[in-house]
Amino acid sequence: MPGMAPAAWRRAARGSGLVQIAFLLALLHVAAAAKQQDPRLSNPIVPGSVFVSFKKGAVLSASAAANVSPLPSGSGVAGSLPVRRGESPEAAAKRYRKSAGVKYAAPNLWVHVTDGGSYPFRAPVQEPLWNASWAMTKISAGYAYGTGVGGRRKDTTSETRVCIIDSGVDCGHPDLAGSCKDGVSFFSNKETRGLAAAQDENGHGTKMAGLVTASGIITPPLGTAGVLYLGSSLYVCKFMDAKGFGTMGDALLCLQWCISKGVSLSLASWGTNIGNMAWEGPGTPGELYWRFKQVLLKQGNNHLLVAAAGNQGRPLLPQPQCGPFFFMPAQLQVDNMLVVGASDQSDGMWKAGVSGTALSGQRTAALVSGQCQATVAEDSGSNYGSNYVHIFAPGYLVWTTSMRSSEEKLLNKATYVEVIGTSVSAALVSGVAGLVLAATGNAAASGMQDVRQAILDGADRTAALTSKVSDQFGNDVRNGQTVVGAGRRLNAYNTLSEYFGDPGDYDPNFPLLPPAMCGTAPAAYASRLLPSPPPPQPPSPRPPVVVPYTTGRPPPRPPPRLVPSPRPSPPPPLPPRPPPPKPPPPLPRPPWPRPPSRPPSPKPQPPKPRPRPPPPNSQCRVGQVFDVFQKRCVAVPLKRRSGRRSGLL
Repeated sequence: MPGMAPAAWRRAARGSGLVQIAFLLALLHVAAAAKQQDPRLSNPIVPGSVFVSFKKGAVLSASAAANVSPLPSGSGVAGSLPVRRGESPEAAAKRYRKSAGVKYAAPNLWVHVTDGGSYPFRAPVQEPLWNASWAMTKISAGYAYGTGVGGRRKDTTSETRVCIIDSGVDCGHPDLAGSCKDGVSFFSNKETRGLAAAQDENGHGTKMAGLVTASGIITPPLGTAGVLYLGSSLYVCKFMDAKGFGTMGDALLCLQWCISKGVSLSLASWGTNIGNMAWEGPGTPGELYWRFKQVLLKQGNNHLLVAAAGNQGRPLLPQPQCGPFFFMPAQLQVDNMLVVGASDQSDGMWKAGVSGTALSGQRTAALVSGQCQATVAEDSGSNYGSNYVHIFAPGYLVWTTSMRSSEEKLLNKATYVEVIGTSVSAALVSGVAGLVLAATGNAAASGMQDVRQAILDGADRTAALTSKVSDQFGNDVRNGQTVVGAGRRLNAYNTLSEYFGDPGDYDPNFPLLPPAMCGTAPAAYASRLLPSPPPPQPPSPRPPVVVPYTTGRPPPRPPPRLVPSPRPSPPPPLPPRPPPPKPPPPLPRPPWPRPPSRPPSPKPQPPKPRPRPPPPNSQCRVGQVFDVFQKRCVAVPLKRRSGRRSGLL
């Protein structure tokens, strides 16, 4: 610095260095704050409000009436009401329960999507992605399609109905067009009916809908196909915002709405970690989940809810639990529920870092020698535990439809995405349950527990999912649980086989698929179903594989991983042969008469043209002819007339 003493210059430099360090620390603090976990994940109670349900015809006041909506069942009204200043939601719920006309009151809880990440991709025209998705081959869906079972479109007497309880659906997507039947939105204390109100703002619901029922059969073919690619009737209930969060009170209203529409199959790919919060019974902080369970129990055999196990990479254990961790609704333990974990291409449990995906890890707790130590790090991945998780299904890098932007909607573009998580797995299981409904013409809707049991009985048994699990110190803190009961992994075709037959007496239309064929495709189709290597290369536009399995002699066993065996290296090439000599040019055609053939000369000379003899009579005078013997022209002899002379007798 000019004009400054050395000591002053050093002091100024030290001062500026301190300022720079402070600035960097501030930036690090801001970055760390940006990466902090959403507080709704650690404290699921919604502040400032209570979910209150009133008896039919009873409302506390006009102000309360403005914040409630009629229940889909018609038994009353419900909604979120405010709490007093300084009052906790638990205390407010207790106060509301004392009021006349109140059926129940409970703190509202945040729920969130169970999406493990996605990798956007935009498919060009005539670029189907079903062949690039390994999941459909792994669950043997092609064999189910070979029997003609693939869903039933809406507006038919036996349509396949599925309720999507999520963030909404982009029903105008080209691969979903015509699938959405009805919609509603329960959001911010407001019920809005119609498919326009159920428009997706987060994208999660559109991904789930594509896995369930994307058509993939548009002409020319576009994109990918869901399990029910031949059609279904989607009932869409939106209760989550653009960030993927919603309240449990609205989710409860969605479930009741689905049931009121006569839908027997619902998908819930979301959840809440309520920790050690009490939830069983009225008056508990987690009462809304208890209410959710009561609705399911009341439906019994008439409804099946498919729920995601969650993406925290944790074992599902009973309360109280070290951590604490208790994921709902996956841990409700209801007979008409299926809880689904996520598997990878090798039939192992999907876990970040192991399956090749870098997702943010988290610090969790574990019991070590009977003491709770919150020092064990676990990566994100599928939750597991045979006491709560019933079945696994593909949940790693599976293609599906994605929500479109406003510009893409104007251009009617079709967009797709590759997704990860237990949400993906739950959607595939929902689609397989829909296959049973489609195969029975919706007659199975009155026996959904039979559908549930067929899915469990028809699952493939995989060794990687039968192992017992323990913490990183080798302690068996999972109470002897395995990853999933009996190591089950979804099999779409054998689900139909188990539903229509019994062990040893299977329906001839759905014979049990041999184990060697499960999770594979016939050799003739193996090359069509190979997953695209990263970056994804566009596959050839071919329709989904439909290869029925018939009784009798089974077809040859295909390669287990659908990868063609490497060919032996070719032998070294032979030295090139010398070029053959050039043939001589063809001789010109001589004039008539053709001269006799001559042996070829080294330098053939074209023969001289031979003068053509003049034709006969050409040089003779009038009255002459050419005599070939005398070789000269001679006079033509006069020909006498023959006949009688006149007067002679």
